[in-house]
Amino acid sequence: MIDEEKKEIAPAEEGPEPKEEESPIVEEVKEAAPVSEETEGNGEDKEESEYTDEHPYQPTPAPAPKEEEGEKVTLLKEGEKSPEELRKEMEEREKAARSAPAPTFAYEDERLAHMEEARALFQKEYKKANRWKTPITIIGIGIILVSWLVPSFIDSLKSYAWVFGLCFCVVAIAGIAVYTIFANKASKKAMDAYFDSFFNDYNDYTFGSRVSDLRQDIDAKLDPEVFKGANLYKDVNRVTSRNFLTFNYKGRSVSYSECAAQSVDNKIAKTVFIGNILVINNGYTGKDVAIYRKGNARALPPTNFKAFGDLFEDTSDMVVYGPKTAKSILTKRVRDALASFVTNATFVDFSIAILPGKTYFLLGYEDDLMVLPMRDPMDPKPYMQHRADIQKVFDFIDVLDETLK
Repeated sequence: MIDEEKKEIAPAEEGPEPKEEESPIVEEVKEAAPVSEETEGNGEDKEESEYTDEHPYQPTPAPAPKEEEGEKVTLLKEGEKSPEELRKEMEEREKAARSAPAPTFAYEDERLAHMEEARALFQKEYKKANRWKTPITIIGIGIILVSWLVPSFIDSLKSYAWVFGLCFCVVAIAGIAVYTIFANKASKKAMDAYFDSFFNDYNDYTFGSRVSDLRQDIDAKLDPEVFKGANLYKDVNRVTSRNFLTFNYKGRSVSYSECAAQSVDNKIAKTVFIGNILVINNGYTGKDVAIYRKGNARALPPTNFKAFGDLFEDTSDMVVYGPKTAKSILTKRVRDALASFVTNATFVDFSIAILPGKTYFLLGYEDDLMVLPMRDPMDPKPYMQHRADIQKVFDFIDVLDETLK
């Protein structure tokens, strides 16, 4: 339901702040360290959170090639800033944000407001669970030092100083360990409750009545073979995901997930995609066709266009690969539907793979959508952008279905 009045959520009260969690894709690159000690990335490394979990991830896109090998095809949208210009702009924006007071936002939909309320509650519970971690650690260390130093100054106890020190050391370490275990369990419980509440409202807001029989399991994962099935990225060796959904759209089964993919190139692991994937059955029987809506310098364009054949079309904001018969797909209505997808600072690029039997939609997004809000109030704009993009995907499916009949 949509409230008539906008809701405002003020920043949560100050206190110890949870750290941003690190992406599973980053963690898995670390696991692949024997391949190479180097990994490619775009931006600064993030400090690993105490409550890092498999559900969220903080993507750090790797620099993407802006030209297809052997072909003079730029995959950067015309008029976009260069990678260096964009990097400097983002650094200045982040620097300004660090010195600015925590923002407040208006939420025009009650589901967006509920998402922010879930974040604020999680932050409160996390702080509560970890409030005494540092004081207890300091007290434990102090007990160990006192138990060793005091007997050292008493003649009758000097020979037993090490005994006192060892005993109190064991007690202090055991106490700290027990507290840490309970604090971590409380944090994990609060985090799971946050994810469950957040994604329930997020998915209802995004898909709403447009789909039916939506099934959500916070622990379910996208099958990596589904991502590889699009054939847009070559040498993909790891796919991590969250918010995996299945639902029906006009009688057809659809799978959807937020995901990140990586490949290994010359023994160096790098992120090749971060965003959403949506897969639906189709009635197409022709040869494979790939369509790419160009984005900014932060985009991670497909790396396997050659698998789709020759370059069919290259414009200032789009490339198409496939057979000459792709012309029959690119009708005026289809082109108009494609033109509605406008990439920007949040929606960085958009790929479509039309294969016999299945159509794959890969929507690339920036950190402002892909990193779950933790410390600061949730900015609703990226989620509103995402909802609009998904609705356009359904509109495109309708137009493509008419074209393929």
